[in-house]
Amino acid sequence: MVRFLRDHPILSAFSALYIAVFAALSIVKGNAEFVMYTVVVVLAAALVVFLDRKVARIPTWILWCLSAWGILHMLGGNLPLRGPGGEDIVLYSLWLIPFNAESGYLKYDQLLHAFGFFTSTCVCAVMLTPMLREERRRSAWPFVLCALAGMGLGALNEVVEFAAVLSLPDTNVGGYINTGWDLVSNAVGAAIGAAVMWWLARRGSPGYARA
Repeated sequence: MVRFLRDHPILSAFSALYIAVFAALSIVKGNAEFVMYTVVVVLAAALVVFLDRKVARIPTWILWCLSAWGILHMLGGNLPLRGPGGEDIVLYSLWLIPFNAESGYLKYDQLLHAFGFFTSTCVCAVMLTPMLREERRRSAWPFVLCALAGMGLGALNEVVEFAAVLSLPDTNVGGYINTGWDLVSNAVGAAIGAAVMWWLARRGSPGYARA
């Protein structure tokens, strides 16, 4: 932990600050769903630090993507907006490309799922690197497995959301169609993440792994 803080002081301070702010905001507003999600974010951050220390050094750009995912997630559930019909919504429910007053083609939630599991897949690729021989790091197949791992993490996220639905009286998780689009978004993000990391590995780019 000390080495991570020393290597990434700005990233660590930024992440700790927004987690503390949104945790306090969720508690004050009585938003039990996001109190639970804040705990999940803290545990995920601790896991990232552990993996960076014990398995493989995670490139700084990926760490910033993880931190950005965290704050965008917090904003998604806590930033109030006015819907097209005058109803109160949060950022997660915003259609970025609206079709009519009720629906659209791309929701903030879907875009964030794709970005989040793009980033998770990049982390999976970095974690896999020490286990591969040098010549295998340029093959596509390990990165296909990383995409599948990213999709698996996306499915785990849906399990956490399902637990929230079962345990909390009021959530903003959505129904079956929402879950289906979440999984599609996860798959798109994971595929892009695997493709990017394969491209970086083939080029021998320092953006693929950190010494």
